[in-house]
Amino acid sequence: MATTSRDPDAVRNKISKALHAGDIKKALALGQTLIKLPRASAEDCLGMAEIFNRFFDGKSALIATRQAVRRAPNDLNLLFELAQLEIHSGYTKEAKEHLDKAEKLCQTAEDLDSLANIMSRMGDVEAAWKTFQRALEMSPDNLHIKSNFAVASAFLGHIDIAEKLYDEVIAGNKVAGVNYLNRSWLRKQTEDRNHIEELKTAVRTYDNAGPDAPFIYYALAKELEDVERFGEAFDFLEAGAVQRRRQINYTVDSDLAEFESIKQTFDEKFMARNASRGSASEEPIFILGMPRSGSTLIERILGGHSDVFAAGELQNFSRLVRTHLFAAARRQGQFENLDRFGAVSNIDVTALARDYIRSTRPHTGHVARFIDKYPKNFINVGLIAAAFPNAKIIHTRRNPMDACYAMLKQLFLESYNFSYDQKELGAYYLGYRALMDHWDSVLPGRIIHVQYEDLVADNERVSRDLVARLGLGWQDGCLDHTANRDASTTASATQVRQPIYNSSVGKWRHVETQLAPLRRTLEEGGLKLA
Repeated sequence: MATTSRDPDAVRNKISKALHAGDIKKALALGQTLIKLPRASAEDCLGMAEIFNRFFDGKSALIATRQAVRRAPNDLNLLFELAQLEIHSGYTKEAKEHLDKAEKLCQTAEDLDSLANIMSRMGDVEAAWKTFQRALEMSPDNLHIKSNFAVASAFLGHIDIAEKLYDEVIAGNKVAGVNYLNRSWLRKQTEDRNHIEELKTAVRTYDNAGPDAPFIYYALAKELEDVERFGEAFDFLEAGAVQRRRQINYTVDSDLAEFESIKQTFDEKFMARNASRGSASEEPIFILGMPRSGSTLIERILGGHSDVFAAGELQNFSRLVRTHLFAAARRQGQFENLDRFGAVSNIDVTALARDYIRSTRPHTGHVARFIDKYPKNFINVGLIAAAFPNAKIIHTRRNPMDACYAMLKQLFLESYNFSYDQKELGAYYLGYRALMDHWDSVLPGRIIHVQYEDLVADNERVSRDLVARLGLGWQDGCLDHTANRDASTTASATQVRQPIYNSSVGKWRHVETQLAPLRRTLEEGGLKLA
């Protein structure tokens, strides 16, 4: 039988040859043909989705995955794959529709566990919690599901449930690294109620036990600090950080080079050229800065206002920036070694703003404003300002030593790889501060700076001032942030439900000697520290 362009086998062969020859443009064009062929299988479409993603064509990857689902509409794994891609691409409403369909196809506890994890990723923590509960009822001894159910319980403030679940998981699997740490963070440990001896036994038993060991060290350090054994706590913290750093392929110089590229790209000319473009929407409120600097507290304060919805740490803007920049680069014929900001002059900031707002639905839109509290958006301030000339940008600041010490104590699962070495942490912090100074220079008066120490010292005054600067009328609910029962999925999920306290101010001084490398790095970089 002669092969034609309508034959999936022939098109697949052409795609393979084009990729091998480095003709990316031809391969992607052939891929568009393949996924439309009536005889193309779900596997054909899914394979092309992977290729589209490899070359940063998220839109085509989404189309290809949808084509795969059309060919196999009752394939549960395909529905999960599509929903995750839709969440990543900002099509939350469509993702929910596909998850609703997937739920009807779930037959096992493992199916429900997968469904609940995607629900949580979508931001629907309540639905995820109920689904984890159903999964655990089907498989009550499943430690993996118990662990996931504990995470969701903590996010929703069900601390006692979460702690009981973590106890059961750890009893069933002694090398359960992240579970030790998550349990320790649920509450402040006390002299008569802690897990210190259990954790010390685990450290001795499972020292250097692969990826789990750092979690146990960090858990022990956290609990020792809670009972004010600061020096001993730091020793375990440092040991855990060393082990964690060995597991990560990272260089701080690459981040610092990106900061310099950003400053060169987003200069006064760029900001002036884009001043009248973008969306007129005032809906988003961006809270950004270094993690552990008070952003969650500010989110909960503002979330107490009836006109403000706390949407959490959305990564939508960063994802869409990447999508739009790579789309612009592809229009210029670039397919490999794409410079992140090389095509920024061709980006359509109005379309970026439109896609961003759409991507937050249906969680947002039911009140006038919503908060996006993703800390690393400090990198994207230039494009945020261009896309949303009327949106408010809040920068949370904290004493540099306290801020860095708080990051050093946090074992982040996916981000902030600079935080496991004091010198790297100091270098990154200096780069971040320089970038924020740049934004103030090219966007004078645009950024609202809130100092954490001022907020905890005089909460009402700072809160009232902040609400006024957002153009909102004052509501007393902003002072009762502990009454806000919305899910919190950040590292501060448990602390944020407590009354405001100032015990974290100046905490770095308990280990001032141990933090000498950090302080020296900051001071040599030009920061004046008290």
